[in-house]
Amino acid sequence: MEKLDFNGNCLGEDGIEEVKGTLEAADQLDILGSLSDDEGDDEEDDDDDDEYEDVDEDEEDEEGTTIKDPALEVKGTAIIPKKENTQVSYTVEEFLTFPTADKLLGIGNDRADKFSNHLKDKQSDVESVIKVFMNVAIVMDSKRPKVIEAIHECTDAILGQFLKDNDTKMDVVLNTILVHMGLIKSEDKIKPIADLSGILVTLAYVCKQEYFPVKLKNILTVFIAKPHPALNRCVEARDQLLSALYT
Repeated sequence: MEKLDFNGNCLGEDGIEEVKGTLEAADQLDILGSLSDDEGDDEEDDDDDDEYEDVDEDEEDEEGTTIKDPALEVKGTAIIPKKENTQVSYTVEEFLTFPTADKLLGIGNDRADKFSNHLKDKQSDVESVIKVFMNVAIVMDSKRPKVIEAIHECTDAILGQFLKDNDTKMDVVLNTILVHMGLIKSEDKIKPIADLSGILVTLAYVCKQEYFPVKLKNILTVFIAKPHPALNRCVEARDQLLSALYT
């Protein structure tokens, strides 16, 4: 064998030493050719490592890149939370269709005048006036001062002039009130109010007003003091009315 050429083979340092040791033992070290290519493998490996490091650095640089592509934009309409305190406006007619405390407040600060205008041509119609009064009274909420104030204002507007103009009809007025409360039976089969709490509390205010006749007050006391299932379901409100009637 003239020459043993390992050029181009990646033996590594351990491999080179092993080849040299074997040839030296056989006294043939002189046939070993240049191993320069192998000696440069580490450098090439280093170059390769540097190349990978460069690639990694490029990849790291690319992370977090902002792509401004209109086709990838998420489009939509922003949702704006509705303010809870927003006051919705209502008319007297809308309130009477389905009475609620918020609707009463929604009629506006001139609600008393609006109720007066609504009933201006019905002052002689006892049924119509008392029905409107009942619809206002049933939304009473003792925990909401603004609601209480609104009910008092509207009650004064509804019953104030009406009771003065119908002084000779007090029996009809009382009878109509008691029918709607379910304390006496109705020939017209009027459906009584299920929960009398609001009515009783509002009447406790009404009976203290100058426009409320003493005669009406005395007769109402008799009916409210008598035991009745509808009154037994709202003892606190009944006691409040009786206290006002006895005062």
